[in-house]
Amino acid sequence: MVITVRIVATGALMFLLSACGTPNYGAYHSSALADFTGGYTDKQLSNTEWEVLYSGEPDKSYKLALYRAAEIVLSHDFYGFELTSVGYEPSDNNRTGETTIVIVPSNHSDAINFQGAMRIQREIKDMNPEFFR
Repeated sequence: MVITVRIVATGALMFLLSACGTPNYGAYHSSALADFTGGYTDKQLSNTEWEVLYSGEPDKSYKLALYRAAEIVLSHDFYGFELTSVGYEPSDNNRTGETTIVIVPSNHSDAINFQGAMRIQREIKDMNPEFFR
């Protein structure tokens, strides 16, 4: 009887402690792994355009959407991209939301909205190391 009570009490304590954790909305990851804690999704809209969506805290989601855009263009042998659209939609609780950007991969650094992919990645990692823990 005492062992059963201890097991039940231990299980209840573990359940209560696990409920105390808050989701990590800032950590960089795919939304496929996010399990309701934010993350990115992306899709190719055409031969020349990509859409990147990042769900999370407002101050972080834009930076992490840019970081994901940089990963995409580098993986397709481009040096950077041009931003053609930026949007933010807050969630109902206003603690989180979704940043959506549309990019055109580019190797033309003289374009007005050109963003150098490697520079973006370096700056975001240097200024926000907590995103990548």
